[in-house]
Amino acid sequence: MRNDFALIASIGTRSGFREDLALGASDLAKVSTPTHFIWGADDPFGDETVARWIVNAMPDASLDMRRDSGHLPWLDDPSFAARATETFLDSNNDATNLPQSPASSRRVP
Repeated sequence: MRNDFALIASIGTRSGFREDLALGASDLAKVSTPTHFIWGADDPFGDETVARWIVNAMPDASLDMRRDSGHLPWLDDPSFAARATETFLDSNNDATNLPQSPASSRRVP
């Protein structure tokens, strides 16, 4: 926890995050990797408006908003997160052009 607190203290304070760490639309527009966000609608660091702004700024991004979830929606509903992740990975399998190893093609129950 000491390391977590040190990290958090280095990026912001109670009044907000350091401005020099913020990514703008021009930065996000450069992300070429397909990206999927699972975002909690009650995230104290950014609501749905922020999530949609980020996704719209990126050339190949998608979004699943999770109602009744905060900053860690995958902990609030792991099944939802697993389904959303699987759907995203399945739909982008050809886009990644990465070789599949036998270990990476196994499904874990």
